[in-house]
Amino acid sequence: MSKTMAAPSANISTDTTRAKKRRLLTGLSPWQHVAAHVLLLLLCLPALLPLAWMISTSLKSDAQIFAKTGTLTLASLLPNPVQWENYPVAVRAVPFALYLHNTLFLCVFNVTGVVMSSALVAYGFGRLEFRGKTPLFLLMLSTIALPAQVTMVPVFALFRWLHWYGTYL
Repeated sequence: MSKTMAAPSANISTDTTRAKKRRLLTGLSPWQHVAAHVLLLLLCLPALLPLAWMISTSLKSDAQIFAKTGTLTLASLLPNPVQWENYPVAVRAVPFALYLHNTLFLCVFNVTGVVMSSALVAYGFGRLEFRGKTPLFLLMLSTIALPAQVTMVPVFALFRWLHWYGTYL
């Protein structure tokens, strides 16, 4: 009997200690934590509205999509009836398997290449000592900070020079 009574008190003190540590670290009570998360979820709703609109539209008929409702309401967002056959029609309308294969092929090899080259560079900068390490590291960081629009034309010229234009590379 004493063993069963001792176990809950140990857990309660551990939970109380964790709660005190969390409050010391964040300065928030558990209710303030919940309120902060609810506020963050409410702030995320406008960003999720286009996704909900896309899914809703994909499940509507053409007549429902082009109907003039005037205002955006929950009733206008929900498809009635749900048109599940839109998905098989969309898959059959284009060579979906080819597009999926090309996408997966490019993504797998790009991600693998980036991870491997990044790991090699990170190991070199993290573990090896060599002259000019700091300026080279700053140069690498500055190239990362460049927007993609700045590098688009030089990368295209490099690909054309390497005869990679129009290939899978």
